[in-house]
Amino acid sequence: MGSSPPPRPPRRWPRRLAVGTFCGLFLFVIVAYFVATSHFFLESFILPRVSEANHATVTVGDSSISRFQVTLDDVKVKTTVMEDPLLYREGNPCQLQPHRHLARQHQRG
Repeated sequence: MGSSPPPRPPRRWPRRLAVGTFCGLFLFVIVAYFVATSHFFLESFILPRVSEANHATVTVGDSSISRFQVTLDDVKVKTTVMEDPLLYREGNPCQLQPHRHLARQHQRG
């Protein structure tokens, strides 16, 4: 009699591709979070744009960025017009909490 061909093994490459893509995307998000909340990112990307928008030089001694709070130490804002800094905050840190401002705006509106 005729023999039937052996059964084909199940295809596993689509599942492996999906798991690999998910793991890669998850790892990318974790690395991007740590980069975006670093002092280097603040000094290299955010402060130059703030300085350019305000036509002043903004410098920060140390910073800490978390999900709902930004803490800046030794903030100095200096314009090209004046010799002395326009703002110099040394010692106690500036704490910015955007979610509180948004909540107040929502309550008022």
